[in-house]
Amino acid sequence: MSKQLLTFFLFIFSTSSFAFFEVGGNYGYKRLIYGANRENKNYDRSYSGFIAKYLFNLTAIEVNVSHSQNVTEEKWDAKVEGTTYSATKMRSDVMTNVWGIGLRQAFAHKKAFLVPMLSLGYARQIAESTGYVEYTNSVDGSKLNASTGKIKQSSNSLFGTFSLKLRLTKFFSLTGSASTVFPAFAFERLQDNVKYSAGFSWMF
Repeated sequence: MSKQLLTFFLFIFSTSSFAFFEVGGNYGYKRLIYGANRENKNYDRSYSGFIAKYLFNLTAIEVNVSHSQNVTEEKWDAKVEGTTYSATKMRSDVMTNVWGIGLRQAFAHKKAFLVPMLSLGYARQIAESTGYVEYTNSVDGSKLNASTGKIKQSSNSLFGTFSLKLRLTKFFSLTGSASTVFPAFAFERLQDNVKYSAGFSWMF
């Protein structure tokens, strides 16, 4: 199976006189402060990259990879019955890696100043979550942390990315993108995990 995949990629991404390539990267960051006293926070940081080989003038096969980290920290004040402890803080950390392969379709010629693009395909998603709850003793102020453990999940998914390219030179463009990854064929969850990012692309 591995030899077949290697042969496939060598065929798809082998150079030819008529094909051209595009590579690019994106970065996204979101920070949310919430709570009655603005004591809670959530931030999400993501990086992604892709390489695409155009089989036709406007249609390419694309391979992409992304990494994201989502961290939530909340202040609590929940008394633990029968003890002198209260749960006072919670932190969760979710790391997600996605590898995808699919089709990339441009809706304007590559020489256009503004090029809308849509990518769709299969993705393999692996998420790993860790976290802890902090407990504070009301008598002496001592603290202890209780780990929530490490949970690792993988799933077969679909990805979709809509992007706009702003061409600055013959080869270099700035991009803005909205992307989503969701469980395979669970289209009702299409909008549950939308991320926005900005980046660049280079054609050669």
